[in-house]
Amino acid sequence: MLVGETKLQLDRRRGGRDAAVQVLEQLERKVEAVQPLYPEREVVRLLVTHYARPVVQEEAQKRHVIIAQSFDW
Repeated sequence: MLVGETKLQLDRRRGGRDAAVQVLEQLERKVEAVQPLYPEREVVRLLVTHYARPVVQEEAQKRHVIIAQSFDW
């Protein structure tokens, strides 16, 4: 099951590190809301953005979040 979030740009320079962390924490709250309803299903965390700076990508990877950057399409 996919649980996701979208942001135009994930950049620590825009709003600082806390802004990027807040997006990842918001995604995790969504996962926590959905997972009890479907305990037998694996939850895949997905974040769609136009661009994510490497430091944000590293933080997302630690949290097992897949980042899809639209400029790659």
